[in-house]
Amino acid sequence: YQKNDNKNSYIRDYIKTRQQETVSDNSYILQLGMTYKEVERIRGTPEIIDEMNDANQYFQMWTYGSESKPTRLYFEVNKLIRIEE
Repeated sequence: YQKNDNKNSYIRDYIKTRQQETVSDNSYILQLGMTYKEVERIRGTPEIIDEMNDANQYFQMWTYGSESKPTRLYFEVNKLIRIEE
């Protein structure tokens, strides 16, 4: 019994280590579903925040970058729902 427990423990540790090595760090990439705070941590404070109330729905559009090539992020209820680059 003891021998199997040690072997299983070794296998579990090996798998955990390999998973950590192969999982990429996407914490700096914008992804749909992120909150305001998560986006702000990655991109910083937006240059412009537009707010829209339409048929009982509240949206925010955050704009970053120059006028010639802006990035716009659309939020609904504190969740990123669209990225326009």
